[in-house]
Amino acid sequence: MKYTLKFMLILITIISCTKKSVDDNYIFLEDKLELENLNLQEFDIWHPSHSDKNKAKLMIDKSITAYKINPDVPKQYKMKSNYYYQLVPYVLTNGDKVFYVNALCESFVNNPVPNFEDPQPKQVSLRNGILKVNDGGICFWNITINIDEMSYSNFKSNAF
Repeated sequence: MKYTLKFMLILITIISCTKKSVDDNYIFLEDKLELENLNLQEFDIWHPSHSDKNKAKLMIDKSITAYKINPDVPKQYKMKSNYYYQLVPYVLTNGDKVFYVNALCESFVNNPVPNFEDPQPKQVSLRNGILKVNDGGICFWNITINIDEMSYSNFKSNAF
């Protein structure tokens, strides 16, 4: 019994240490080059605090909930997947702090598909920069989050 208890404690410790954190799904890209890639070069980058990052996560969740209950969104386009989020922080001309959010479904990130140029699928790296995808349905979408106003806008999905 004594050894079983020790074994269980060790097993629980190992599992809890290797379990993926929810924070792993949020990648913050704090590089001026990302603003250029998004055609936002007229704005300045800023470095969000832990609190700012939590506000962004809260607003992402709020926007997803609103999208899911929107009766104007066809049923087949309702979000059914877990997502990874690339967030680029920048400051508007009025001083408001915002994030451009690029969302990619977990199934795409974990199971990349081959393309015509390279039939061997490569692991998707979300930390190297904004990943732009054409088509792909609701698996890919983006939105702008304003954490000073606690609002979101410019929702765009590849689904429609």
